[in-house]
Amino acid sequence: MLTIRSQRPSNGKDVPSGGCANPYNPPQLTALCSTRGRRSPLSVKEVAPIKRIVLLAAMLATTMAFVATPALAQASISLSGDAVITSSKVLSVPVTATCDDVGQQTTFILVTVTQPRVGGAFVEGEGSVEAVTCDSTPHTYTVTVPRTGPDRGAWRPGGASLSSIISYCVTENDSFNCTTQAFLPQTTITLVRR
Repeated sequence: MLTIRSQRPSNGKDVPSGGCANPYNPPQLTALCSTRGRRSPLSVKEVAPIKRIVLLAAMLATTMAFVATPALAQASISLSGDAVITSSKVLSVPVTATCDDVGQQTTFILVTVTQPRVGGAFVEGEGSVEAVTCDSTPHTYTVTVPRTGPDRGAWRPGGASLSSIISYCVTENDSFNCTTQAFLPQTTITLVRR
């Protein structure tokens, strides 16, 4: 419904707010003013096209908002089993990842494990999977995590902390860029030997 605020001048006739001579009145209001500055009533025939134009503009704006919205990538990552010590220098860590294909060139998972030692020392390792399938369904990957930290110690059964990310990579403007899509924050785990 079109609502127009009006005021009553001394002659008793309705005139749009600010009067007919107001330079800020929209064009629709100029049709309401006669040459004497009085408001003439809108007929149904005059209101219907205005309503159609407003409705068409609203529909067009809504459609453009949906068309112009880029696809948002969904991704998740989680630990899907025990971190297993396969040798004194290597862990096997199962993770489950889900990601969408949004045109990225490559997707990778990175897992970092840290195991503290007495006296402030620690054993640290990092491993990755670079052939990640992004088809919006969960896939389980076994990430090999070799010891990479400064301590020459070995992985031992017991407590450790793990963090992991899944990242998408693309080349833009001759630059290879990767963006983290999901992460598993530092989580306490138990390393087991099998």
